[in-house]
Amino acid sequence: MKVSIITATYNSAESIVACLDSVANQSALADIEHIVVDGISTDDTLHYVSGFTHIKHILSQRDRGIYHAFNKGVGLATGDIIYFLNSDDVLADNNVIEEVIAAFTNEAMYYSGNVLCQSPGTAYINAGFKGMASFNNICHQGFFCRREAFDLIGPFNECFDIAADSYFIKKLVRKYSGISSDRVIARFSLGGISSNAISRARKEEQLSIIDSLLFDSNEYEKKQYEKFGRLSENNELLKLLLQKTLSNEIDISRLQDKSIAIFGVKELSLIFYSLFSKAKLDTHCFLVSKICNKIENLSLPCISLEDSDIPHVDIVLNCIEGFHEETVCNNVKKIMPGVNVVSWRELCL
Repeated sequence: MKVSIITATYNSAESIVACLDSVANQSALADIEHIVVDGISTDDTLHYVSGFTHIKHILSQRDRGIYHAFNKGVGLATGDIIYFLNSDDVLADNNVIEEVIAAFTNEAMYYSGNVLCQSPGTAYINAGFKGMASFNNICHQGFFCRREAFDLIGPFNECFDIAADSYFIKKLVRKYSGISSDRVIARFSLGGISSNAISRARKEEQLSIIDSLLFDSNEYEKKQYEKFGRLSENNELLKLLLQKTLSNEIDISRLQDKSIAIFGVKELSLIFYSLFSKAKLDTHCFLVSKICNKIENLSLPCISLEDSDIPHVDIVLNCIEGFHEETVCNNVKKIMPGVNVVSWRELCL
């Protein structure tokens, strides 16, 4: 089985070497067809690319954006499996491709794994596809599919200039079966086009349009009503938190002289850790649900609820913003009997 890895580049000189190294060092390099599609870079991108002898195809010509480049790469690909690795991302380790090939079955149309999303100061795991009931925004850096999927589903729709991969993946997993895994596939740089605040808002808008195209209208309307209701609530609470923090009015008296763990590793968790540090509270660790979600190099140890050595603490601050907040609360209470679980929302009021 051969895997075609497609990397789109444009003035990627600062990051492309690490990306290409992560492919060149794969244990299954003989089973990889690496294709680089460049948008006529004006820096040293092509100079660096030309130094990697494992690359099978280098195409440099003007394109209409990353999804146009991806579609060009698919047209060149001869592998059984297609995978897209951005120029500022890297494969998680040297055995990724070997293990994905070994896991692929004849019946599977796709393989979906986890992605470590990271930037200076923050990191978290983006889970792969685990079923329609918990469908989230799947990163294409964790997704492999058979080449014929593009004949069955069609190419990336360039009308979605920042979410065409999500549209393609959602269409595919709704119609075909595949493999879901907790294996971390890649490290995704949060500095890309879809990661800043303005682009995230535009991506949410496009994801909303995508859901309206794919889901039953009643189901979609209910989902949107619940989603925007939660977002509105979170927005108001975060405004209160900011106001109280700036005016030194946030009430943390219940946390004084208590040992604390913070559930979650995303931005909100880091904000509360910063607040607790300034208040000199006894914060022991960050908590996550699964071992595969543990993150290294944080300011505190990251402990999984699956670990055998969970430290005893008095309070767990639940920093989950989504609908699974209550589920997390119940899981923490079950695994850590006697602990007091406090929602981040309570500290905002």
